Amino acid sequence: MDKLIEQELYCSVCGKTKPIPYCCGKEMDFVDGVFFCSSCGRETKIPKCCGKEMSLRNKVIDLKEEIFGRLI
Repeated sequence: MDKLIEQELYCSVCGKTKPIPYCCGKEMDFVDGVFFCSSCGRETKIPKCCGKEMSLRNKVIDLKEEIFGRLI
């Protein structure tokens, strides 16, 4: 397996990205339009940027390029 899929928050207006919120040492789950911590029950709304809610998008990381690309 040489590809990894990660999720990130993305602003469709300015292109800014943010990582998924963390709580209790792990990424929060996205449930019913809010981020939810399965350990403590904390809920967090989707962050806003440029006056709009950011959207979730998948980011594909090529592990070979990430590791070996730096050696060249």
